[in-house]
Amino acid sequence: MSSSSNEPDPFEALLKKIFRREPCHEELDDELLRTTVMVDGRPHLRHPCYCGVIESDQNCELNRRLREFRRQCEEAAEAGEWNAYVNVHAEPFWPGVLAEIEGRLSPEAWVEQIKISWNQSHAIWDQAEEWRSVLEKARKLSAWATPMHAQRLQAIKEPGSVYRGCLPEHVLGLSWALTFDRAEYFARSQKSLRGVVVEGMVAKADIVGFIDSDEDEVIIYPERVTIEPPEEWYKVFK
Repeated sequence: MSSSSNEPDPFEALLKKIFRREPCHEELDDELLRTTVMVDGRPHLRHPCYCGVIESDQNCELNRRLREFRRQCEEAAEAGEWNAYVNVHAEPFWPGVLAEIEGRLSPEAWVEQIKISWNQSHAIWDQAEEWRSVLEKARKLSAWATPMHAQRLQAIKEPGSVYRGCLPEHVLGLSWALTFDRAEYFARSQKSLRGVVVEGMVAKADIVGFIDSDEDEVIIYPERVTIEPPEEWYKVFK
């Protein structure tokens, strides 16, 4: 008598029993036990090799990522490829990695790596405190403020207008632009259609530094910016 199509395939059940779920590596398993973040009822792993929601059957992939992560870290460190070393890590860990490698680079190389990683980041606002810790170390180095930056800073009016293009909930960020057009570009690059351009006033002494090559972007701690009220924010998508 043939089995109903609705009944489980005994051969498939046998395969699942033989190739049962691979245990999660203890390093990752410990992190899962510590996590308090749940997304859609599923645990959210926060580890240098991977940050994101995980499925119950993802252990094999996570273990593979951990092995690959360790291999790439070792190879990049041995080769002195510090940008690659930073990028192997999940982005939320970049500020911590920059602090880790400070003593392994010259001050000039370390400052340059900070600027490279800053430009490659997509969610600086999400690790603002960690970035501030790195910036506080970097701004004390002579390599941080180049003569060109000093000249550009001198040209800014006192107090100066700065602009930030972002989502409304990210107004209190570290990246500011010296021109409205530059800020509008960032506002329009947001995935949602809620981008705004916010104007603020800042004293030149409160500008932490310049980042990008054309010097349109500056770093300022948001509490040092006098920001216009929300009703004055420019909505790029009307």
